[in-house]
Amino acid sequence: MHFFITAPLLAGLASAGFIDTIESIIKTSEPVEALSEWSYTNCGTDTDAISLHSFTLSPDPPVPGSPLTATFDFTANSEILEGAYVDIDVKLGFIILLSKTIDLCDDSEDGVLYDTGVSCPIAAGDYVLTKNVDLPAEIPPAKFTVESRGYTFDDQDMFCVDVVANFMTTVAVREGL
Repeated sequence: MHFFITAPLLAGLASAGFIDTIESIIKTSEPVEALSEWSYTNCGTDTDAISLHSFTLSPDPPVPGSPLTATFDFTANSEILEGAYVDIDVKLGFIILLSKTIDLCDDSEDGVLYDTGVSCPIAAGDYVLTKNVDLPAEIPPAKFTVESRGYTFDDQDMFCVDVVANFMTTVAVREGL
């Protein structure tokens, strides 16, 4: 039924030159930059063991296939002991792509604190933590949400951060396509 409604409409637009006009506007030999952005929300409370003051990324915005430096400026309101952990969910819309629990104090090469100059126990006080990671080149052009919830060794709230990353790619529309 929908075909019978849309076919005459599309035929009319094509005969009126509408589609040719759109094609002439979008055809280019130059790449077209699409939006790539990120933001974060500190969803923690005043009673959390860690108060996040700022969170920055470099480069900003992140680029798939490139190194990324994340810098966290925070205050440990109380000592953070071995056994603290972070629950991370990576979502695409409402679909959870990855759900993982990470030992915050793991100082192995794959650990959160590896090569940051910070180790457990983390004494109460102010910190600037810098973490370098390599972003995979295969990140699809989509909008992802990363929900991070930190907990102390005795399951008390430590921090809460939600990151939204909108990865889009450079698109090239070539003549004749």
